[in-house]
Amino acid sequence: AAENGDEKAMSNLAMCYSNGEGTEKNLEKAFYWHQKAAESNKVNSGNEVMRSFLKRLIIHQL
Repeated sequence: AAENGDEKAMSNLAMCYSNGEGTEKNLEKAFYWHQKAAESNKVNSGNEVMRSFLKRLIIHQL
């Protein structure tokens, strides 16, 4: 559904990747799906894009 443009599915998939729920944790994929959902005008996903970005930034600096 996420690949077909369903905003809620994109956001849910992003959260799964962010938290490692049902799949291996992957912050790059989480960021991608949060960004796609945000581009579809999901305000909450816009916030999640920033959280994912900050997590990636912090992890890469450690």
